[in-house]
Amino acid sequence: MHHIKPVYIVFLVIGLAFFVGYKAYPFVFLFGLALLSTLILIPDRLKMLKEDPHLVGEYNLFIEGAFLLGSQLLIILFAAMMGYFMAYGQGVPAL
Repeated sequence: MHHIKPVYIVFLVIGLAFFVGYKAYPFVFLFGLALLSTLILIPDRLKMLKEDPHLVGEYNLFIEGAFLLGSQLLIILFAAMMGYFMAYGQGVPAL
């Protein structure tokens, strides 16, 4: 049986973020999806950092986690905005 790479699971999470934007669910769901994709990617990121020959000294796990969470949040927000604007076009729905 083949191992499913975590990046493919993250692609599914990004697709889910598109759906969350399309259905205009509350914004807090996007933070949850970003946290989920960060938790999926952290083991591979740490493995990559340990094997990096150009890394001098120790790496800061807190900064690495914050960077990964921030980048995943940007990607997920972009996907959700694309879904939102595909659903509602140019206008904003009446609240």
